Amino acid sequence: MKKIINLTQHISTNAQKEEGVVDLPETLRKELINLLTFEEMPDKNEILKRSKSIKDLALKVMNILNIDNGDGYFMIGGAPYLMPLLIEEIKCIGRTLFAFSKREVQENVLLNGTVEKKIVFKHEGFIEI
Repeated sequence: MKKIINLTQHISTNAQKEEGVVDLPETLRKELINLLTFEEMPDKNEILKRSKSIKDLALKVMNILNIDNGDGYFMIGGAPYLMPLLIEEIKCIGRTLFAFSKREVQENVLLNGTVEKKIVFKHEGFIEI
């Protein structure tokens, strides 16, 4: 089974783990979250800098997992303006995947008569870009 390195800010689901998704070690995950989180509106140079830093982080994880350069699979997600440059950076070390989920809405009538809606995301697979 191929290993898919999780480069999103979210912990992978059990269904994703069953398909080979591997979460980053906590220290690297914190670094990744910082790179994926924009507190100020970035310019193109900042976006490029962060996408390169994410690629460098991915290379570290590939080394930890003994994955050869070019053979990596990476689940990515985040700010839409980051994704095109991140995809370009990742192309030289592997393949980018986006998780596809179906949303199921569950409605529950509470004792006080109000209705609570809950959205459950069910992992259905990956889309390779």
